[in-house]
Amino acid sequence: EVIKEKRYLHRDGHAVWARLAFVRVNTAEGAAPQHVALVEDITQEKALAQSRATEAAFRHSVLDAIPAHIAVLDGEGRIVDVNERWKTFARANGADPEDPRVGVGARYLDTMGSELGSSAAEPRQGIEEVMAGKRPEFLLDYACPGPNAPRWFQLRAVPIPGHAGCLVAHFEISPLKQAEEALKAREALFSAVFELSPDPITISEVESGRFLR
Repeated sequence: EVIKEKRYLHRDGHAVWARLAFVRVNTAEGAAPQHVALVEDITQEKALAQSRATEAAFRHSVLDAIPAHIAVLDGEGRIVDVNERWKTFARANGADPEDPRVGVGARYLDTMGSELGSSAAEPRQGIEEVMAGKRPEFLLDYACPGPNAPRWFQLRAVPIPGHAGCLVAHFEISPLKQAEEALKAREALFSAVFELSPDPITISEVESGRFLR
């Protein structure tokens, strides 16, 4: 049996796809071999497949446009899709994004433990509750070792309407965390100077004149 697909051009100009099958028919011993040729119009099948491929490519381009490392999970917590930023981050950290322990096929809730360490219990529960429909969203800020300093990320898990799984995104928030730390340091320095100054200092509101400190 030989099966192949071939594209033909109709006389009015539109393309027609056909599946050709050549099947050998058993004949009596000594008789000449016989074959049957079957032709099936698969134009609609091809159009549907192309439509699905275009839709999938569009969905993936949307995931790639989001500035975060994204994984799509099924109802069992298994990764079924990732965006390009996820793959780039994996490579930058010495991992193969095609490895089923890291990318598509990995059980995210299990691999997450190596990333978050002892603090993985809270996000695991939160993500499971999102997938179970018990909460609309789960958020968590966490630190990740970096080459020069810790990098901060925000993990966000949200449900996918009509699907049992959820979407998990890791947004880098290192600049925000660094700004927060710098602000805390300035506040601590100001407080120390304020308390240790030998001169009397007060802080008051400009409009009301009310003393704040």
